[in-house]
Amino acid sequence: GMTLGPDGQLYVGSFLSHEVLRFDGETGEFIDAFVVENTGGIRYPYTLLFGPNNNLYVGHQSSIVLQFDGDSGHFMDHFAAISTSEDSNVTFWVIAFGPDGLLYAYDNSSSIVHRFHGRTGDRLDSFITLENGNLNGPFGIAFAPDGALFVTGFLWNNLIRVAPSGAINTRFFRCCTNWPRSPFDIVFDDRNRVYVSSFEQDKVVRFDALTGAMLDEYIIPGSGGLDGASGMVISEDGFLYVGSIFTDEILRYDLESGEFIDVFVEAESGGLDAPHGVHFGPDGHLYVGSYFTDSILRFHKDTGEFINAFVTEGSGGLDAPQDHVFGPDGNLYVTSLFTSEVLEYNGINGNFVGAFVDVNEGGLDGPRGLAFGSDNLLYVSSFDTDQVLRFTGPSEKRSTSAEEYIESAYTLSSNFPNPFSASTRISYSLEQSTQVELLVFDTMGRQVDVLVSAYQSAGSHTISYIPDNLPSGLYFYRLQTTDFVETKQMMVVR
Repeated sequence: GMTLGPDGQLYVGSFLSHEVLRFDGETGEFIDAFVVENTGGIRYPYTLLFGPNNNLYVGHQSSIVLQFDGDSGHFMDHFAAISTSEDSNVTFWVIAFGPDGLLYAYDNSSSIVHRFHGRTGDRLDSFITLENGNLNGPFGIAFAPDGALFVTGFLWNNLIRVAPSGAINTRFFRCCTNWPRSPFDIVFDDRNRVYVSSFEQDKVVRFDALTGAMLDEYIIPGSGGLDGASGMVISEDGFLYVGSIFTDEILRYDLESGEFIDVFVEAESGGLDAPHGVHFGPDGHLYVGSYFTDSILRFHKDTGEFINAFVTEGSGGLDAPQDHVFGPDGNLYVTSLFTSEVLEYNGINGNFVGAFVDVNEGGLDGPRGLAFGSDNLLYVSSFDTDQVLRFTGPSEKRSTSAEEYIESAYTLSSNFPNPFSASTRISYSLEQSTQVELLVFDTMGRQVDVLVSAYQSAGSHTISYIPDNLPSGLYFYRLQTTDFVETKQMMVVR
């Protein structure tokens, strides 16, 4: 590594001699060994940078970031470190000061970036970056029932599993010659099986989500006319729906056997052009991203007939929608590929709310897949930077506009007790008599229970909920009327 110093001279790490050399910034002539061999325990210096205090910081083959005096080169201290008792394989090859003044150190052994206080060197936290060597071209992203994050690597044909602890496993999936090439999307069923669509091979492969072993070539190449397998979703009644990019269709398959059932959404229905994200909405209907028309189309859940353009062409600047998801607040979030944003739309009428993630925020470049975690944060795959970025999620309660929601008299309270085992109570109030739906969804967005579906009078209401058929886990309950929608979380513990 090398860097220009505040004095205009060039500083170069000498990898094999374990020192930092200084050269004239104009002529290139050697000046001196600014940091002499092995000073401060320097070993194979890789990244050099001058910090905000004009001192020199060195990332090298160690779990320690070294600090040297910026004028003399004298060793000052072990500025930032991870105890080797925690992880003896930590190696901080790459370091950088962020615009927030914090020091970021990349651990080559785990592909985790650790963050340190910029003045004291105290370790603050760590966060995941799926960099080169692990993932190339992150595309599909989904959370497993156990909370693990799974990501498809489109360019290197790989699949990554990130445990809830943050540990990355690049060899979790095991396969053979049937390995899916150009993996596009990834979904889970309720039997811990993971389905991966292969864009290049026009097929879907199924794995065991617990062991990583391949189970079968679930949908054989080209079955039902599948051409360019893209987004997928599983319905409550036991079907897998798959986008076929080059035929502009949504195909339906039997979830157990993988046999082709029918063309659920006909070619170009509603103007569908290159379907990408495929998801069921809170209203039960199918929402499909139309890549070339820059819109999100809605189709009837039972017949596949076109209902409307839920998000109209180019609304909010939408340009090449890649994926979409309904958030815990009931609104729709869409990745806009060519503007490098995540856009937010009203979950009831599809009206544009605003840019939830601004252009290139956090380094986002070429956003593809997105998913909300159980921590209520939004995870987005950044295709062009080989990362999965994490953003603060929507607030638990938020009105998108005064015209769309009524805040004063419509309320949904947190359930009590929470977490719960046998039963819990949910209270809500209505400003006026209206049709009410109170529904329960799992973390994959599937409706799992109906608590209320009736016309109710204005005032306060309380129901007791006994989730007899729900396993332990996180769930969302959603109250919706013609004028109001709100979603909250509850935890079932068996």
